[in-house]
Amino acid sequence: MQSSNISIVTTCKGRLHHIQKTLPLLVARAPAEIILVDYGCPDNVGDWVASNYSSVIVVRVNDDEGFCAARARNFGARAASSAWIFFIDADIQVSADLFTWMEHHLDQRFFYRAGREDGSRKRDTWGTFICNRKIFEAIAGYDEVFRGW
Repeated sequence: MQSSNISIVTTCKGRLHHIQKTLPLLVARAPAEIILVDYGCPDNVGDWVASNYSSVIVVRVNDDEGFCAARARNFGARAASSAWIFFIDADIQVSADLFTWMEHHLDQRFFYRAGREDGSRKRDTWGTFICNRKIFEAIAGYDEVFRGW
């Protein structure tokens, strides 16, 4: 498996300062595609991304004053075309090691989330999730009844 078989989906509302730091790291990994969901972002993150990273697909959601991470991720997933979808929050910085690991270990029978550090899960990484797109579609994605982050 190569990172060219992975679609990255990240969502943003009011986190342009994070995207400005994390998006260059994702682009450098050269996945098949990166999808940024601008969920009514007051910082106009979609405009900034379109101006600075023309290869990134921008999906805009403008019909919700709040934020629904499940809905935002589902919008991003619908725009994805690769075999794998890698959901990652706007403030998570990735290393090249993660993509190397994915290229050698992803198995369609499993889904993956951030591992434990010192025996517990890091709260900041709870939104990091990798799964096979066909399986994600088969379960109809995230349940949008859950609102907020």
